[in-house]
Amino acid sequence: MSVGDPDSLLPPEVPQRPKPKRLRPGRANRNEVLASIEEDRRPIAEVALQGMAAVRKRVKEENAKIAEAGGTPMPEASGLEDGRGDAAATSGR
Repeated sequence: MSVGDPDSLLPPEVPQRPKPKRLRPGRANRNEVLASIEEDRRPIAEVALQGMAAVRKRVKEENAKIAEAGGTPMPEASGLEDGRGDAAATSGR
């Protein structure tokens, strides 16, 4: 190899590390929490564990059923805040 050879400028080959195993979320804590909740409140907790999108969808479905029955639906904005409150607005997020 000469000084002008492009292969001489490359660093030596570094051995590749094996990929680490991907951590997969378990359900042990989730199931433990569900088991500790009263039976009549469990469906609400199961929806809440699916995330806010599932809660919003469920509220819309329940409001449609209540409206068909002639009742007063729950305001969709109540109870669906993201929990950040005014602190998020003032912190610059």
